[in-house]
Amino acid sequence: MSLHLLLFSAGGVGIGVDADQIAGTATLTDHDGETPPWLHEVLGFGDRPVLYREPVILEVGTGDEGRWKVVVDAMEDIITAALDEIRPLPRPVEVRVRDKGLWGVLPRGDRMVLLIDFRLYLRKYIRAAAARHGGNG
Repeated sequence: MSLHLLLFSAGGVGIGVDADQIAGTATLTDHDGETPPWLHEVLGFGDRPVLYREPVILEVGTGDEGRWKVVVDAMEDIITAALDEIRPLPRPVEVRVRDKGLWGVLPRGDRMVLLIDFRLYLRKYIRAAAARHGGNG
């Protein structure tokens, strides 16, 4: 079994997402409306400045929740990764980032790529927002 991963970065950190979750892309200049959230903000990189060399908007197909957009940096590649190549996050890290949809690491040459499940992140985010507003989301 394998996954087709779209690789990109955020603040110099390698990130991969299941390519089947991506419904489209756009440049910031081609985008109408409010700028979507930047991935480093979603992942909580803190207050340090983050430079995006080639910002791109990913449109995530979220199933029942519709579509969600996020700005990432430098789309790099689409690869096929065997499931047995993927490593779990170390337990102390996993506990801190599971609500952000981060679920594994793919060693790739001299670099580690964090794997994110945008749909998992969005389900948790939507439920949390609904709970804050008294809904049943």
